[in-house]
Amino acid sequence: MRARPLVAALLGVLAVLSAGTAAATAIESPADWTSPSVFDHGSLTLRVTGAALSEPGGSRFDVWADSPEATVTVMNHSPGFYHGVLHWHNVPAGSYLESGKRVVEAATATGGNLAASIGLAGGGSRTFELKSNFRQDVTFAVVESPHRVLRLLPRSGAEHPQFAVELGGLGLAAAPTAVGDLSFPTYLMPGLHDSARLVRQQIGGAYGVFGVGPDRVLMLDDRAHRLGARQLGWLAEQLAEFREEGVRRVFACFEIPPFDPRLHYRDGLDYRPESRRIAHLFRDAHIVAIFSGTGQRSYTRTWYGFKEILLSDRQAAIVQTTPAGVSIHRVTR
Repeated sequence: MRARPLVAALLGVLAVLSAGTAAATAIESPADWTSPSVFDHGSLTLRVTGAALSEPGGSRFDVWADSPEATVTVMNHSPGFYHGVLHWHNVPAGSYLESGKRVVEAATATGGNLAASIGLAGGGSRTFELKSNFRQDVTFAVVESPHRVLRLLPRSGAEHPQFAVELGGLGLAAAPTAVGDLSFPTYLMPGLHDSARLVRQQIGGAYGVFGVGPDRVLMLDDRAHRLGARQLGWLAEQLAEFREEGVRRVFACFEIPPFDPRLHYRDGLDYRPESRRIAHLFRDAHIVAIFSGTGQRSYTRTWYGFKEILLSDRQAAIVQTTPAGVSIHRVTR
């Protein structure tokens, strides 16, 4: 049975990502994808945030966006002119690419893919910013692992998601294939057994944050049953920026539950002082809900006073945000 054209194209992109970049060499790969990964490619230097980069051949670069706010800056160090193409994948409907001079390079009404030409004189540089165009009213889904759950969601109307967050239940080797033919982008979190190399190749970093209109979505890496000093410091900086910016609401996504309510089975954060520190940071950050997965059963509990929504691998949480409030309900297959 032949794959659909879009699925086949995405699988080709992801096969390249899994194999690594053929000619682009990573010289800086931070743990979070809100800081740039830096690649050398001959006479070019590319700085990438919120995405993973691959070079399948010729003068083409593929960009897998794991954020609606991804950015690529291309710098040409040679004296001659350079011409190439950036192919963007996993972008929301209504997205557009904007260059450093606030010129719209490409746009899509339906989402999926975008392409933009790179034309650089010797010594020149150019920045391409992916803009999501999200408004005040946004609907998105959160799942532990996609399987068939996301395909059961409405393809139009108020409950049609504009994007989804996958909490790492399938792992990065399998998850992109599972979401390849959806009508909306799915932003992936690392699985429990994903290596640092695989994380860097497929999504650019293990944790990060992106904006959804006036709201923010945190994607945190607690696979080691703690965040660790580096990520905790990053989180403190992000939440301080949220307060300065007047962010309306914050949704926090974890791979494993900060607090696991299951009897005779504890799989949450191990280090209690760090748990208290996270809760203290959250108190001034307008945290609406914490999402994580359990695999088998679903729960809704409180953790230091915050709503914790634990999803089974057969469920999706549908989040609808408006200026008046937030609605969260589950869909089960």
